[in-house]
Amino acid sequence: MMKVNTIPGASYALTCTAACTIHALLSDASSLVILETENPGQYFFIAPTDTIEVSDEHALVTQTFKAAAPGLSARGGIRPGVNADLKNPTVEKAV
Repeated sequence: MMKVNTIPGASYALTCTAACTIHALLSDASSLVILETENPGQYFFIAPTDTIEVSDEHALVTQTFKAAAPGLSARGGIRPGVNADLKNPTVEKAV
């Protein structure tokens, strides 16, 4: 299990490598299942508490700033055919 600090009410993307479950850790030491998946992939959720626990230790949890409405997918980032060059001159480009 992996614990991740979150901001309550913020949206997050979970990229998991295997089947996984996310629990929100509550103040009374109990937990609440907020996401459960049988397949690897990327999933979006809203953090209800300041700490979550993810069953896949290789998962990546990233705060997102463009949440999807229920039943729709969030679309953002680099789209096919778009120039993906680094636009921020203060960050080094990985070679």
